[in-house]
Amino acid sequence: MKTILIAPCILIAVLACVVVGCRMFAKRSTEATVPLAAKLEGKIAIVYFSQSKVGNTALVAKWIQKHAGGDLVPLEPAAPYPEPYGETLKAANAEHAAGTHPPLKPFPPLEGYDIVFIGAPIWYGTYAAPLATFFDGEKLAGKTVVPFCTHGGGGAGRFFDDVRKACPAAKVLDGLALRGSNQIERRLDIGVSSHHIEDDVVEWLNRIFKEQTGIKEKTAMNDGIYQFTVKGRKGEDVPLADYKGKVLLVVNTATRCGFTPQYEGLEAMYERVKGRGFELLDFPCNQFGGQAPGTEDEIHTFCVLNYKTAFPQFAKVEVNGENAAPLFKFLTANTKFEGFPQDGKIAPILEKMLGEADPDYAKKSSIKWNFTKFLIGRDGRVIKRFEPTAPLAQVEAAIENALAERN
Repeated sequence: MKTILIAPCILIAVLACVVVGCRMFAKRSTEATVPLAAKLEGKIAIVYFSQSKVGNTALVAKWIQKHAGGDLVPLEPAAPYPEPYGETLKAANAEHAAGTHPPLKPFPPLEGYDIVFIGAPIWYGTYAAPLATFFDGEKLAGKTVVPFCTHGGGGAGRFFDDVRKACPAAKVLDGLALRGSNQIERRLDIGVSSHHIEDDVVEWLNRIFKEQTGIKEKTAMNDGIYQFTVKGRKGEDVPLADYKGKVLLVVNTATRCGFTPQYEGLEAMYERVKGRGFELLDFPCNQFGGQAPGTEDEIHTFCVLNYKTAFPQFAKVEVNGENAAPLFKFLTANTKFEGFPQDGKIAPILEKMLGEADPDYAKKSSIKWNFTKFLIGRDGRVIKRFEPTAPLAQVEAAIENALAERN
């Protein structure tokens, strides 16, 4: 009989805590310019085409520069489009019909830039023709590309997919689409702006830099998880390079969670595969509803007595936010949240509660709850992320595939 029983009511309490725990992530971001820009690593270029110097896309480009830093690189057709806008559309229509791309005036080379924002208005369901000219000569291989667009109400269309196709050797991040026209005041020359739209830009910047890309974190992504040293449960330093050449499963756990019984399945799986170059690394986390209370020794004793766990357990960590452990910043920077596998029980409740706390939660790569799992290959790179509701049989199958591969 287990020393501590997890009553069914704990599940209800756990899920109720989602609302409290997640509300701190639901606030609209209004961070100042300096904290965002100061932590960026790499030189930034903001490449954009706008119909005029005070056009919607130009305004968004200047907001990006204001909050993220970088150099503005406007794309100007060698022969300017005629004005007013109706005449511009006629000229664009002629280009579209002929399948031609307008020549551009010379612009600064981008070789020295690491991060390239790319923006344009939407014409004919994708980026405006001058951006097509840009892509004809610039493939941006090895760079991080961040797309943004403005539109008149028809949405982004094929814009983001076409940007990815145009620079297949670049890392393309999640983009931003903003409706222009009446929603964006364009009179920069007299200091008029639309602050709620600027807030959307700032929120997007914070999201992609903090929760998806890891660009803000000065880490060597190419070294995989071996670049990190973590704390053992006794406070000792443990270089993850000690596990080099093994397949790893990194899990953030809790002892008073509805998912805590997964310890039993994890231990059984560990016993089956541990002798074949596999390790399971357990990181208790008290960040979700306070469900991992107690000291490291108390947590370890609970796990051993109740589930006979034998896999390595480390010191408690935070996995989200500014104080997240570098390992977990790396893991979330290199994976995306792709939804909760439906288990018919907890998944829909989590979706409802997380959605009420933060309508955009599914767009963020942050860890959503306890017992999220990251499968690491022998080279230290992330192979796959598993949400808490993913069946352990699916996790084990992926581990078997990773063990079968040799570098």
